[in-house]
Amino acid sequence: MSKTGLSQVTKNNNNNNNNTVISYILLVAPIILGMGSGYFVSRKKIPKVKSPFKPPSWLFGVVWPILYLLLGYSSYIIWNSSVVDIKTKTLYLFLYAIQVILVISWWPYFIYFPNKLFATITLILLAIFAGVVALLFFTIVPRAAYCLIPYVIWLSFASFLTSQT
Repeated sequence: MSKTGLSQVTKNNNNNNNNTVISYILLVAPIILGMGSGYFVSRKKIPKVKSPFKPPSWLFGVVWPILYLLLGYSSYIIWNSSVVDIKTKTLYLFLYAIQVILVISWWPYFIYFPNKLFATITLILLAIFAGVVALLFFTIVPRAAYCLIPYVIWLSFASFLTSQT
């Protein structure tokens, strides 16, 4: 094998290793961030929701981990897609990261610095932004967008519940 061929193989192996690490981070990061944000939520500080549509408290502990898993899987699918170039993937995943940051930033405004209006507006914007990200993901790999549909629905429902506190 020529020196050039060997360096190309080494370069490809490094790219594969980098892709594996990035894939793992995209899959696991939302779950860890979700668990971390849940850790800081104190039950006694959560404002009481006055809606007749409020689900039982235990349901939140079931739904959010599933949603974070779907978020991670969705980003993993996009990153590993061979349909579009790296610039498009990076842009879409940057937009995806913004909505992950928004969902994590909602907790303090709802629980620690109770501001019903700001928390509700944040969730409405987040649901819209997550819907846009789902549409963008759909253009690459529809399966990745389908993973975001339960998340968008839950965010819309959470917006309603937040407005009822």
